[in-house]
Formats: sequence, C-alpha cells, structure tokens
Amino acid sequence: MVQLHELNVQGISRSFVFKGTKEVAQKQLKDILAMNMGGSPRPTSHGAGGAQPNSIPPGAAAGPMPIGGGLSGPVQRPNAAPYQGGPAAGVPSGPAGMQAITFNKFLQPISECDESINDIIDQISVDRWPVPQGHRPLRATGAALAVAVTLLEHCFPNTGARIMVFVGGACTHGPGAVVGEELKTPIRSWHTIKEDNAVYMKKATKFYDSLASRAVKNGHVIDIYSCALDQTGLLEMKNCFNSTGGNVVMGDSFNSSLFKQTYQRAFDKDANGQLKMGFNATMEVKTGNGLRIEGMLGCLC
Repeated sequence: MVQLHELNVQGISRSFVFKGTKEVAQKQLKDILAMNMGGSPRPTSHGAGGAQPNSIPPGAAAGPMPIGGGLSGPVQRPNAAPYQGGPAAGVPSGPAGMQAITFNKFLQPISECDESINDIIDQISVDRWPVPQGHRPLRATGAALAVAVTLLEHCFPNTGARIMVFVGGACTHGPGAVVGEELKTPIRSWHTIKEDNAVYMKKATKFYDSLASRAVKNGHVIDIYSCALDQTGLLEMKNCFNSTGGNVVMGDSFNSSLFKQTYQRAFDKDANGQLKMGFNATMEVKTGNGLRIEGMLGCLC
C-alpha cells in the first residue's frame, strides 16, 4: 500500500492509503483527496440566503477542512503564471485564503511542518506483515512514485519541485515491478537482457519513462537514493533521474556516511541563504557550420 501523509496536523498521524497494485490517475487522486482546485465557487441560490446543497460558499475550503490552524503556502512570484491550485474566485488572500487550498494539507513550508515530518519519520517501522518463506517483501515503489508525480502535477504544474525516492530494495508489487515475489525468480541479468528474456524489464521501463516525461513536462525533478546490497531496479528507473536532471546515489546502507553526506549536500545554500537549485532554466547554444551539439554533462534534461 501507499500512504500519503497530511502535514498540517500535529500530535496525530493522518494519511490517505492507496492500493499498491495499480497506478492512481490524476482524476482519481483529485476525487479521493477531495481536491477541487482552480475553479470558482458554485453560485448560491438567489432566493435563499444560504448555499445550495453541495455548493462551496466563498471563502470556504474546496475539500475537507483540515484540523490544523493558520497555514501558510507557496508564495507566487511576480509576473508568473498563476498556479492551477491557487485560490478560487471569492477566496480571501493571506493566511485565510491559503488555508482554503486543499493541497496545503500535503505540501507545506518546512518551517510549518518540521514537527509533523519528524513525527512521521519516527513512526516509520519495518512492515510487520510476515513474509512467506522463499518470497521477497512486497514493495510498491512504482505506485508510490506515481502518487507523488500525480500530486505535484496537479498542484504545481510548470513549477519547480523535487521528488526524492529512497529505495531499499527492488519493486516487487504493482506497476513498476522489476522482479517477481518469489526468490526462485532472480532479477534480470546481462544475459537475460541480451537474450531479450527479461520478463519485467520492458513493462517497468515503459512505466517509469512515462512518469519521467510527465515530470519533465512540469519542471519537476526526481532524485533516487538507492541503498541496498542487491539490485533495486535503477536500470528501469534511469530516465527518472536522467531525463529530469535529478541526482542518483548508490550505497550499501542508509546508515552509511556516503548517503548522509550526499543527502545533506542536496540542501546546500549559497551566500544569500538560497538553496543551490535551479528549475525550468533554458540554455541555448549556437554553433557555426560543421558543428553539432552531441550532449551535455550535468543536471539537464
């Protein structure tokens, strides 16, 4: 299963659970999370003083009202295109208006959700469901990544954002599976790829390529941190970081200094206190006759 945690609640853990056996489409995610973003409130009846049934009065939240109070959200840059998930007509500006945006439950400034994130991480534990002998643990990495891509795609289209994927084993369940559940079925090797006998590879690669193309279209980056002693399916997921300009880190364990130091560097800041990140930049190279650009090195897509 895939859990999508709310970040605007403190003291308790509240999340939405999705089946890991199938990909969640954007419309399904919107309906499940009760997101009605970017549209104006429904008109009220002229004869009655109140709103019609199922209508959204001006200033009210478009989805279920969050438990947490006074939330802040992303600040729109001057002269930038409005967010698809921005306040609808009639929604007040300022903190009250930002609170009315449903996706604020899942995407928050770190200053607003630091405690909630730490609580969620502290509560993460190994799945207690017993793994049958001769089987691999069920991992729905593909479905989880699809939920993250779809959420950002719907909330912040054409706006810079990062998705960080922490992989501790191969995906064995649902879309994006790279190996079967039974241990007697080994993960693809060079010989099986050469002989075109890799059962899961083509389907999984096509799935991750589709997620990568959607992320590129909206200016979103996918970083993959793979820390395991066995293969985790990076070959199938290669376009997730290659096409989006993301980082990929391979290590033996998440407790290793390699992972910790590399992860910390992702949040380095410059002299002005800004993260050393850039999104949606365009580089144009003009060449003379007889020259052609073959490629570039670095975080480009």
